[in-house]
Amino acid sequence: MTIMVMFMVVAVLCISAAFFFAAALVQHEDDFIQNILQIYVGFWVLLPVLIILIQLVRFLWWVIRLICCGSGLRRRSTPRLLPLALPPVP
Repeated sequence: MTIMVMFMVVAVLCISAAFFFAAALVQHEDDFIQNILQIYVGFWVLLPVLIILIQLVRFLWWVIRLICCGSGLRRRSTPRLLPLALPPVP
């Protein structure tokens, strides 16, 4: 799951970088657009870094639990099955 999240972050980051470069090429002389693009780049640098840090902390927490507790996987109880026949009605 963590690896898939990382790939999704990279994919979104690449799409946003393509948008940034396209907008910068079209509107390279407008100061207002330049300010917006700087904010845009700041956002798209901070967001993936934040997501990667959160995933890294979750992974390290899992590794610590695996080492300390002996098992990183939770034991799940078996689901209760419905009875095959209904009890007799009095």
